[in-house]
Amino acid sequence: MGETASRVASLRHDKNGEQLRREAERRHVEILHEAEAAIASETEEILAAGRREADALKAKADANLERAIDRLIEKFKGALNA
Repeated sequence: MGETASRVASLRHDKNGEQLRREAERRHVEILHEAEAAIASETEEILAAGRREADALKAKADANLERAIDRLIEKFKGALNA
């Protein structure tokens, strides 16, 4: 009878262990999905900030180019009138 009780306890332990393992695997996958979603969100935020910064730099560059062209035209006109 002692051996049977031991086998039953062992089977229960194996069943509980298997159930815990499945739960741990499920939770592992869930955590990975949450982490991937957080990474994707953070990546998009970083990219959006980079795009905004690039747009601002482009606007400054366009304005600088426009001023440089205007100055060049003024110098050219001055040289023609000299």
